[in-house]
Amino acid sequence: MADIGTFTADCPHCGKRLKVKPQLAGRLVKCTCGKTFTASVTVAAAVESGPAVPVVSKREMAETAIRNDQLKKLVLIGLLVLLVIGAWAAWRVLSGGGKAASPGLGEDATVEELITSEDGTEARLWLDGRKGRMLSGMNESQAEFNVDQWYKLGALKVYAFGGLMSRVVALELPHDVTKRQSLFEWVNKWHTDMQDVPKMKDVGQKYLLVRLKL
Repeated sequence: MADIGTFTADCPHCGKRLKVKPQLAGRLVKCTCGKTFTASVTVAAAVESGPAVPVVSKREMAETAIRNDQLKKLVLIGLLVLLVIGAWAAWRVLSGGGKAASPGLGEDATVEELITSEDGTEARLWLDGRKGRMLSGMNESQAEFNVDQWYKLGALKVYAFGGLMSRVVALELPHDVTKRQSLFEWVNKWHTDMQDVPKMKDVGQKYLLVRLKL
């Protein structure tokens, strides 16, 4: 096996294998047989010298470092996204699904839940939308009369609920103080013979829930 820092070259005259210094590669060297020849690395010598150690350039090292930094940033962004999604999901659970309700302001939360879960629809459209629909305790003409009356008193919108019979209606209240007072007076008078319904007070709520009679 060749010494470190040398390579072997075969003499074309006698076939002897000589150890030659690297700086003599491609130059004339003299064999012990007395003949001269041009020293070149043989295949055998190349094999004996072992595999070349790859040399990593500064540019390749810099590119590798950049790729590693980019990978770290992507992992960090992924973790942040997961944290945000987890926080949002927790907020949804703790806030009851994120529904827009106003706890403490009259029965706004109940009305908004009815609008979502019981297909709350403008009362006139609800009555016309399906044959046989009725407001509980009223015939067709009575239902139309009362809906018109609520609008005349100042309701911004009247909601009915359910498939065939709406047991309650919701009145969306105006900002006008006088109109709000008129609607509260009407609803409280309507509820006078319903012992389990407390008197409605104006606490700044958005809706008034009207219980209909059987």
